[in-house]
Amino acid sequence: MAWAVYFTDVSLEKKAEFLTNFLRIPHSEIEIQKGFRETLSFIVGGLYVCEKYSYISQNADFILKENGIIDPRPKETKKTPHKDITIEHTVPIKLTVDYLLQIKEDELSVEKLIHILEKVIGTSLITKDENRKLNKMHLTSKLPNGIVIEDIINGKAVHSCRYTAAGIELVPAIK
Repeated sequence: MAWAVYFTDVSLEKKAEFLTNFLRIPHSEIEIQKGFRETLSFIVGGLYVCEKYSYISQNADFILKENGIIDPRPKETKKTPHKDITIEHTVPIKLTVDYLLQIKEDELSVEKLIHILEKVIGTSLITKDENRKLNKMHLTSKLPNGIVIEDIINGKAVHSCRYTAAGIELVPAIK
C-alpha cells in the first residue's frame, strides 16, 4: 500500500491535487486504459484506507467494546482490529473510479475533487456477517436501487446508504 503511506499525513487539498494531476495524464489509448484504471483504483483505495473510519456497525462496536478495543484504528492500515470485523468502503471504489474517469479534463479541478472526496471517501467497520449480507444483496460493488454516486456527491443521499438498505445499523466513528 505505497499510496496509503503517502496519503496518511497529507491534507485533503494535497490528495485532490495529486489525483487531479494523475487524472490529467493522457489515458485515452485502448492499450493503456486498463492499466490506468487499475492504478487509479489502487490510488483511490489508498485514499479510503488512510481516512479514519466514518462508521462502525452496532454489532462491530459491541465486539470491540467486549474485547476492550478502545481505538479501532490499527497501526498497520490493512489490518482489522478483530478477526470477526472487516473494513468496508462506504462507497465502492469501482464507483468512485468510474465517476472520476468520466470527468472531462476542462471540468477537472482541485476544488471539484476536494468536494467529491469529501462526499465519497470513507470506511466502516462492520462484522463479517454484515459483509456477507451486503454480498447477498449485491451491494458490495453498487449502490441501492435508485441511488447513483452523483446523489451522494450532491448531498441527495448519504454515503452509508448501502448499509441502511441492508438493515445494518451504524454509529458514527468519527468524533
